[in-house]
Amino acid sequence: MTNIKHLVGSYNIIKGYLIHRAENLKLLITTRTKTEGKKAPCFLLNKTDLKGGYISSLYYVSDTTHVETYNFDYKGIKYVLRLNKTEGVAEIGNN
Repeated sequence: MTNIKHLVGSYNIIKGYLIHRAENLKLLITTRTKTEGKKAPCFLLNKTDLKGGYISSLYYVSDTTHVETYNFDYKGIKYVLRLNKTEGVAEIGNN
């Protein structure tokens, strides 16, 4: 799996993928077919290379003015993902 160093940044949403504007990074939000226990229904995958790989569960926070907000963590660092599907953009920042 590609080593992810720079999750933070701006992304374009293209055909369901989050494409980082500055780094070579391609992410995909997908949904679990079965949710067991406290698992979040959505999770984030790294699809930069063919192998891909799991990044984190996405924990829904809110949906305001066309922006969906999720919290997640990767390698012990907490992040916030804001999706604006209307404008086709996303932003990942530190939480």
